Amino acid sequence: MSKDENTDEVTYKQVTATSNHETDEIYSIHVGDQVIESTYNHPFWVVGKGWVFVKDLKPGDLLEQSDGKTLEVGTIEIQQRQTTVYNMTVEGFHTYFVSGLGIWVHNDECSEAARYQRYWEQTYNDPYKGEPNTRQRLYTTPGNRSIVDQKINTKTGELYKRETIYDEFGRKIGNNDYTDHGRSDVPSHTNPHYHANPYKNPNQHGPGTPGLHPKTPR
Repeated sequence: MSKDENTDEVTYKQVTATSNHETDEIYSIHVGDQVIESTYNHPFWVVGKGWVFVKDLKPGDLLEQSDGKTLEVGTIEIQQRQTTVYNMTVEGFHTYFVSGLGIWVHNDECSEAARYQRYWEQTYNDPYKGEPNTRQRLYTTPGNRSIVDQKINTKTGELYKRETIYDEFGRKIGNNDYTDHGRSDVPSHTNPHYHANPYKNPNQHGPGTPGLHPKTPR
């Protein structure tokens, strides 16, 4: 079984290649009543974060299952031992589910650049109005950074400051807002506040959270 990260379609896909190699380090991830073993650089889907390397998983992260349910990461152990590890390439979606728990993982195409190729190639409708508008800046040069500009609230005519946050791969991951989106007549947020945006669709606008985005470069 494989899942499309853009449409959430789950279906059978052909395995087009398999591979194996030797490693001297294994991560043991305790999830539910099972332990999943993996190398440090295999991506797991974490709810609210997107694809995360095993080395960056944290206890409490929510992993997605094939039925759409989630399981929390428990403890993570690193063992130094020589072993053979295996991987495969899945046609189309490049994802599959591992263990009896059906945990969603990526097939880890040969390089980091390939893994994010589809993200960079995605296009989205433009449902937002007002210029200039950082919400349209879905990508930028790789390197954790922020771009600050202003947006016009088309209902009130007010101009307000917005800061768009990008991760080390140049992907938009959220916005910092310092006012109520130009709605001084109807305040609705604690300021400043931020909205997180998931990797699977950078046009999705998460709920307002007090403070600044945790990855705001300063």
